[in-house]
Amino acid sequence: MAQLLLVTQSGIYCPQGDFYIDPWIPVEYAIITHAHPDHARIGHRNYLVHKDSVGMLQHQIGPYLQCHTVDYGECIVRNGVKITLHPAGHIPGSAQVRLEYKGEVWVFTSDFKLSSDGISTDYESIKCHVLVSEGTFGLPLFKWESQEIIFDQINQWWSKNKAQKKQSVLVCNAIGKAQRILRNIDPNIGSLYAHRSIYNINRVLNRQGILVPDTKRLELSDNENSEGALHIIPQNVLNTPWIKSIPNYSLGIVSAWMTLKEQRKKRLFDNHFILSDHADWNQLKKAIINSEAEKVYLTHGYSSSLYRWLREEGVDVHEFQTKFKGEMDELNGKYDLISA
Repeated sequence: MAQLLLVTQSGIYCPQGDFYIDPWIPVEYAIITHAHPDHARIGHRNYLVHKDSVGMLQHQIGPYLQCHTVDYGECIVRNGVKITLHPAGHIPGSAQVRLEYKGEVWVFTSDFKLSSDGISTDYESIKCHVLVSEGTFGLPLFKWESQEIIFDQINQWWSKNKAQKKQSVLVCNAIGKAQRILRNIDPNIGSLYAHRSIYNINRVLNRQGILVPDTKRLELSDNENSEGALHIIPQNVLNTPWIKSIPNYSLGIVSAWMTLKEQRKKRLFDNHFILSDHADWNQLKKAIINSEAEKVYLTHGYSSSLYRWLREEGVDVHEFQTKFKGEMDELNGKYDLISA
């Protein structure tokens, strides 16, 4: 069996095709699976991306960024390696990378989830000989409730705050999760405000036909007259004038890391809502089993626990040491550096 992917100092590399997938330092040719900054970095000479990712990448890296864009299932060939992108269900434009070379098929999942979210193209299961899978939430304690339950909880929290004449401030990832929230909450409860980083990503997606409900752009001057409103902000604006100027508010966070008791204890939120754009324990197992892969490589996250389970199931499993962060950066705001 040929080694179609391997880890180098620059990132995950395909020697037969001479390209990288989500490399962490500048390279000649990079396939970018989605627009989160731990996967989409500046400085590559050539970018291959799904067409729904290009607007977000240009917004973050610069409008000068030149990308070769493809749709899901559209094949390109590089040095004899057939490359197709397939839905990952993670955020809009997110993709798995399928590689085929001399009859052998490898799939790199990147970040993914199996559940529908109302804004991303649903995950596609792909049969392959070798699967390279994320393991962000690869512990049995990570098991998600349906998003309908979570959004009902958010709606109830917002409604209660409004009845008490409080404003609601909700912290979340600016790329993907904020738009998922806006697509699924009840807009009839009150006014919606979004921090400029979220507001601008919404505009990018709307221009591409991925519709995100209208919000007002959050300005400091708005805060005195927004009683009962919901403000959606990234975590990196906590302890800044943005949050300090809002009177009489309740602070909530949307993050799957709130599953961990130590995270709940050290963070001063009035409420938390466990919602992830990654696969949980059961989804990870299901995706790997359904791929029918003869060999599995695990990348970032709690991959050691998933590794042990797969070994016990008789799977030929190995680990790739990568620099991807999963949702860890959601806790420190590093996904939210967009200010343009």
